[in-house]
Amino acid sequence: MQSLTNRILRHTCPAVLASIALALAAACAAMPAHAFEWKVDITPAGELFPALQLSQAPRAVSAGAGNGDGLVSVHISGDDIPVGVRVRIETPGLREPAVAFAAQGHDGTTLDLRPRLDWDVAQLRSLDKPRRQAMRITLESEGQGSEVRQVDVRLHPLDDALYFVREGRDRVDLGWVF
Repeated sequence: MQSLTNRILRHTCPAVLASIALALAAACAAMPAHAFEWKVDITPAGELFPALQLSQAPRAVSAGAGNGDGLVSVHISGDDIPVGVRVRIETPGLREPAVAFAAQGHDGTTLDLRPRLDWDVAQLRSLDKPRRQAMRITLESEGQGSEVRQVDVRLHPLDDALYFVREGRDRVDLGWVF
């Protein structure tokens, strides 16, 4: 295989090789190069309980991270987090996409964005059992473009509510909802 590659390279015009190299360099330059990582956290374990979220008042926006409850959040970490970061979350059952933006105010190595999910109560009333669906998360950062991920979630109907959550060693009593 290597000898075939060498023969092709020997017989290819240098101008063609140069144009291929330039095209590859341009393609690589157009690709977003992130010096940070991001992940989507959905608590508990990929389950969406609109009843829990609707039972809470909107929170004050903290350091531009959004006014959501944190049951759906995007955690960004790394040495070079951009100053302007925006997350957009879309999934069936929301009236409109949930958005959170951080212009500044993070410590530079970690950032949590917690958008408030605006549930369409009329649509949720039609659910009679939990359903699997896709959640589309778009992360946009100034000067670095955008990246889209899709996460599989399980959406619960309005009459399905949590009263206790255990994630690892953490335990939360949600009896106050009732």
